[in-house]
Amino acid sequence: MFARLLSLAVFLPMLGCAANATAPKAAAGTSTPEANQADEILGTVAGVSVRRADLAAERLAEMKTAENEALQRQWTSIFLAVDDVINDVLLKKEAEKRGISVESLYEQEVVSKTSEPSNDEVEKIYEANRDQIPVPLTEAAPYIKRQLAMQRATETLRAYVDTLKATSDVRYNIPTPVLPRFKVEPGDNPSVGPADARVTIVEFSDFECPYCSRAAKTLEKLKTLYPQDVRLVFRDFPLSQHTKARKAALAAFCAHEQNKFWSFHDELFANAPALGDEELTKYAAGAGLDAAAMTACLASDRPEAAVAADEKAGRELALDGTPGIFVNGMKLLGVLPLPLMQAIIDKELGR
Repeated sequence: MFARLLSLAVFLPMLGCAANATAPKAAAGTSTPEANQADEILGTVAGVSVRRADLAAERLAEMKTAENEALQRQWTSIFLAVDDVINDVLLKKEAEKRGISVESLYEQEVVSKTSEPSNDEVEKIYEANRDQIPVPLTEAAPYIKRQLAMQRATETLRAYVDTLKATSDVRYNIPTPVLPRFKVEPGDNPSVGPADARVTIVEFSDFECPYCSRAAKTLEKLKTLYPQDVRLVFRDFPLSQHTKARKAALAAFCAHEQNKFWSFHDELFANAPALGDEELTKYAAGAGLDAAAMTACLASDRPEAAVAADEKAGRELALDGTPGIFVNGMKLLGVLPLPLMQAIIDKELGR
């Protein structure tokens, strides 16, 4: 009954912060066809065969991206449909166990535990998105309030169903598709996990993007689940509409120079979007950074050069928003639900 609300809650983390401008198409080197496909004959003309290797690099990039998106959308749709049924079964069984209806269970565990959005919260959301809302606050407020209330309810419901799943035998048996791979370099960027890990996850992120904050939590779970098999690499991709994201990225680079990137990274995401100059100074102190070294680093050219290099790499991979996550070169549509992330990793590990 409430499964579709949960589908929304699961699907929300897959979305991302879109860039204002369309990103350039991928560079030729990022979308080279697989060797065993290069000689595939796709057409003939005047006795001449047209092979995959003859296609323009830009066309190959477009084909690769389209294939990747189609495979993941179909895979995720199947997962959400299966999860709908699993969630409904768990809620029904819990309601039967308590001797109440599913509706009453929902009232007890979701409605009563979900706070009503305040007018101040609605106004903040309106101000943050004013450029995209063509009506005054008085007209937009009821809609924003409803959407915010629904989002909170779905998050509360998801958290509750997660507790039911934790004590139940839940298994997914959805075939994992063979996704195309892109050439992604980790570079000399902040990373955690063994350097020789069999799975490398490279994330292009923006400290002001709320979806990146959610992605960070999922990636943290993966780090815990696969401590010896997964390496996480962080790369910057601050979006132009996020006016505080670039300064945060520059400061994070300086934290990396002091070998304290991840503690600073956690401070930034925990407190976003409060990322002004004074806040950054406070978070740096909280992460134990040396203030003098931080000031000297920010005054140098090093942070800007590093962030610009990450941005260039992201554009060459045709990123049009954040988070941009690559698992052993496989480009994900944002951050997928945790069971699907695990399925990809397990397949890479041969499990």
